[in-house]
Amino acid sequence: MGKAAAPVTPPKAGAPVTPPKAAAKGRGARPDRPSQIRREYSMSLERQGAKLAEVSAEVAKLTVENAYKQEAQSQQSYKSLYEQAVVHNQELHGALSQSNKQHEQQLKKVLEDVSAKDERRRSEILRGHKQEILAKEIEITALKEELMQKDAVKEAGSSALRRSDMDRLQPRQGWLCIPVW
Repeated sequence: MGKAAAPVTPPKAGAPVTPPKAAAKGRGARPDRPSQIRREYSMSLERQGAKLAEVSAEVAKLTVENAYKQEAQSQQSYKSLYEQAVVHNQELHGALSQSNKQHEQQLKKVLEDVSAKDERRRSEILRGHKQEILAKEIEITALKEELMQKDAVKEAGSSALRRSDMDRLQPRQGWLCIPVW
C-alpha cells in the first residue's frame, strides 16, 4: 500500500461531514467516496486505539515503578521508624528499670525504718514490763520482810505470852488455877 492517510476526526452530532483531504492522488485514489472516508476513519480509530493502548501501558508501567519506589521508601522509613521505636522502647525500659530499683530501695529503707521503730517500741515495752516486774518483786520482797518481822515479833510475843501463860497455868499448891485470857 501507499502512504497512510492523515487521521480523521469523527464528526460531531448534527455537523456536516467534511471529507479528509487525500494525501496523494494516485491511481485509483478516490478520497471523496464515502467508503474511502469510512475506511480512513476506521484506520484512524485503530491507530488512535493503538496509541492509547501504548500510552496506557506506559502509564501503568510508570505507576508500577512509582509504587515500587514508594514501597522502597516506605520500607526504609518503616525500618527507620521501627529502629527508633526499638531504641526508644529500650530507653523507656531502662528508665523504668532504674525507677523500679529506686522504688525498691525506698521501700526497703521504709521497711527497715518501720521494723527499727517496731523493735525500739517492743524493747521499750519489754523494758517497761521488766521494770514493773522488778518493782513488784521489790515490793513483794519488802512485804515478805515486813511479814517476817511481824511474824518474828508475834512469835516473840507469843513465846513470851506462852511462858507467862504456862506460869499461870501451872497449878500452885493449894490453889485452883483458872487461866485468864
